[in-house]
Amino acid sequence: MYYQLTGAVKRRFIEELRNYWKHHPKYPDLADNIQGKYSFNERPQHGMIIKTGSASRNSLSADNFMGSVHSYVSLASLQGSKSQFLEWVRENTQMLAKGAPFPSPPGVYYLELADNYEFYVDPLLSVYDESLLMSTPTEGVLLNTPIDGTLRVYELPSSQPIEFTRDGDKITLAQPLAQGTSISADYRYAGESRGPFKYKENYSNVDAIPGAILVFGRRVEVGDKVAVIVQPKRDLAYQEYGGKWEMSVDIEVLARDVYAQQEISDQSLVYLWAVLRTLLSKEGIEITDVSLGGESEEVYDENGDDYFYNGSISISLTTEWAIQMPVYAEIKSIRETYTAYRDMEDLSAFGLKPFSDPFIRTTKFSQETVR
Repeated sequence: MYYQLTGAVKRRFIEELRNYWKHHPKYPDLADNIQGKYSFNERPQHGMIIKTGSASRNSLSADNFMGSVHSYVSLASLQGSKSQFLEWVRENTQMLAKGAPFPSPPGVYYLELADNYEFYVDPLLSVYDESLLMSTPTEGVLLNTPIDGTLRVYELPSSQPIEFTRDGDKITLAQPLAQGTSISADYRYAGESRGPFKYKENYSNVDAIPGAILVFGRRVEVGDKVAVIVQPKRDLAYQEYGGKWEMSVDIEVLARDVYAQQEISDQSLVYLWAVLRTLLSKEGIEITDVSLGGESEEVYDENGDDYFYNGSISISLTTEWAIQMPVYAEIKSIRETYTAYRDMEDLSAFGLKPFSDPFIRTTKFSQETVR
């Protein structure tokens, strides 16, 4: 976690300092020489090296628990697949106007990686409370053809499940529909496959599932699969654990001219404290202090009595980290005729396993710990 977090912070400082200096007429080559390592082919006339210093972790709670996250979208792994190429999934808040519905219909969206950095999306869409179009008191038609085992039919207004048979999208009731009642159906059906979509490691995609941001990591493998769950309304999706890191970033300024070194150091310090501090605060990076270090000289040409002039800037900051553990559908109750299956300790009878909190260990199962 430490090197991932500090590396991201360092890249942000490099990016912002390059944008600041690239238009300066006196130092046109400085922006290209702002780097994280001494990776120059030859020592430049002007340059900056950004390095991370020490860091210490700041816990905000004993077990790092931050709270529960409610969302339209969540990430789920698939049995038989590694399901590791997506780092996280979030709502695309720019597409969600106040009170507007989620752009993609609810369901389970299966993603599979293909060759040439492409992936496909196969949706299994969910339908809730669809009113059947009844042609006779016992026969009705659905708008789509359900996947086997997903169809549930209810009588309204009692909401009692009723018996039926199905042939494609046609439903035949075991008993005629009583006067003054109607039929509602819940089911899932296969949507049209989408793709291919292009992806890059450590980049996001916002087109494959409208309304969702899919962030790809580096653990990509052709053939790997993962599922993205879209719910009809915001519901509990993740338990979030997180905290803060207090760290330092050191900037070494080098120049062939002592006055250029002083000017670059001075203007960079003013920009970091007066401008960049406010901008980065919106990203969770809080700059708490910026200070100038001492100056030094480095021999460039002993015979010509020529030197490099070095200066240093130290930045103290705090930044946040967080990890979200998916929460899947919760089992409220189980109705079964066999008394042996009513024992919640016997989870294997249902092909289930207990939910494991990464920070709190327990040996007892309950309706709260079974997911």
